[in-house]
Amino acid sequence: ETATRAAADAADYVPVMPPGTLSDPIKQMHAGSYAMKSRKLNDTNMDVPVRLSDDHPPGLLFLAIECKVSNSSLNSRKRLQDVRAKREIWDSAGTLYQFRTAAVLAGVYSLPRLMEAQKGGVLIFWEHRLEDLTEYLRR
Repeated sequence: ETATRAAADAADYVPVMPPGTLSDPIKQMHAGSYAMKSRKLNDTNMDVPVRLSDDHPPGLLFLAIECKVSNSSLNSRKRLQDVRAKREIWDSAGTLYQFRTAAVLAGVYSLPRLMEAQKGGVLIFWEHRLEDLTEYLRR
């Protein structure tokens, strides 16, 4: 989580301390900011909430980021299913196509499970390539 927040810092996003439970992150977080601590949205905890800049393409406003570590391909199934389940909850909290979910992953993951997560709407970033997340946030 610390490394993920550092990637947001590198994209010139500002750390903020919104309420512990977010009801409307678009109103409760300034554009171009991220939460310094985990927060809840629709009663579901997320590791790093990010309020994207207002001009972020293609009109996205909010990114819920989960940070996961897996030590085996078997364990990766559980980790990615957890993110997919949360994605449905978080993405439905906002206007259609304005909320997205991402996972920052470290460790061993099964390729079919990764593909399944991506097809299910989860953006994937790797901890060893967090510059990709920084670049995504800068768009």
